[in-house]
Amino acid sequence: MDIARILSAIKGENVSYFCPDPGSYIAKLRAKGAPERMLKVVDGFSGSMRKGEFDDEGKDLTTILGRRPADLQGLPRSVYTD
Repeated sequence: MDIARILSAIKGENVSYFCPDPGSYIAKLRAKGAPERMLKVVDGFSGSMRKGEFDDEGKDLTTILGRRPADLQGLPRSVYTD
């Protein structure tokens, strides 16, 4: 949702956000021939995101990168603006 709002502001036009329910998304991937192992990974990640397990603002990424990570607005602005 945040990324759609940010892209809308950058582009000056509405960028909609669509979040399919996990069952429908997995079914579509399965119909396209995605391997079952991948479907389990996708389902696990999406379940963890729904539970907020990735919302932690810990310092792990800063430690790994050796610098502060870019904020959510920085990358889209650098890609979509002149």
